[in-house]
Amino acid sequence: MPRGNSLPPQKPCVIRRCDRPPVLWVGHEGYICEHHADMIWRKVERRDTEKCDEPVIGAEAREYDRADFRAKRSIEKRKPTAMGQIYFVQVDDLIKVGWTTKLADRIRAYGPKAELLANYPGTRSDEATLHRQLGPARFKGREWYSDCDVIQAFITEAREKYGPPRFERHPWTTPKQIVAGKRHR
Repeated sequence: MPRGNSLPPQKPCVIRRCDRPPVLWVGHEGYICEHHADMIWRKVERRDTEKCDEPVIGAEAREYDRADFRAKRSIEKRKPTAMGQIYFVQVDDLIKVGWTTKLADRIRAYGPKAELLANYPGTRSDEATLHRQLGPARFKGREWYSDCDVIQAFITEAREKYGPPRFERHPWTTPKQIVAGKRHR
């Protein structure tokens, strides 16, 4: 039994159809029983002693599946037709107009001063069209604009058509401070 890891006696081994009690923590998957731990260890030892290229069943396949999924998701997000949210967020005196698939995470990334003014469903190409229309109000970079009548008209139109945003400020947590090597909350 591993030290420091309390085992939940009510949960069985994570290997499908195994009802043996768990004894070994195997990361985010959970716990496995002694029988399956021995099987995996024997497989690894045999592979090392025989210098064979046979992989441990499932480990590499899962990594390839995860990498493949991440690549497909990344390609889908970059398509101009990918659906997401077009948002207007104010940080100090500037307004950022952008597109995202995870609105709450994006707003949180701008910090505690960020205030969501409006958002609505749209694609990347909709965002590009919007940036071309907002060209005269551009202040800094590609997507930052000064707070002017042109921007306010778009925000008002979006709020009238799609309603107010679900939240104006996303809950912000202050980072933990480290003082003399100890963490304080």
